[in-house]
Amino acid sequence: MPIRPYLDSSVYIAHIKDESGRGDSSLILGAAQQGRLVIVASTFVLVEVIKSNRSGHGTYLDEEEERRIDQLLSQECIEMWEVDQQIARIARRLRRVHSLRGPDAVHLATAIRAKADVCFAWDGDYPVGLVVEGVEVMKPYFVGQAELGL
Repeated sequence: MPIRPYLDSSVYIAHIKDESGRGDSSLILGAAQQGRLVIVASTFVLVEVIKSNRSGHGTYLDEEEERRIDQLLSQECIEMWEVDQQIARIARRLRRVHSLRGPDAVHLATAIRAKADVCFAWDGDYPVGLVVEGVEVMKPYFVGQAELGL
């Protein structure tokens, strides 16, 4: 299991919405809360995480879900990175090279800048299976549930 994963907004939403088939999201966040890893995040996630967009049908989080997201993102186990000019320039390059949407490029650029081990995303627009500037991009997974007692 990576010790510095970057989580795309889709991973936080899967956790809050308790989406079936995406339990790895909760396991990763649980491991971080136990001090087993540090999650890297962009401050941009605070904007993007408001809306779930599975199957092309976007629904906004309700007030309780939004409160839970705010509590989750304010925990010490999540290392927040501001979107600065360097991240913006990396994101611009990633958009061109990998045909990423702007938000996905910002997330991946932040993962690169923060030296994350991996960028986890449920979003199919990412270059899943590639290592991009030192960061492996993949669907979320979790190894060691028994070890962590999860």
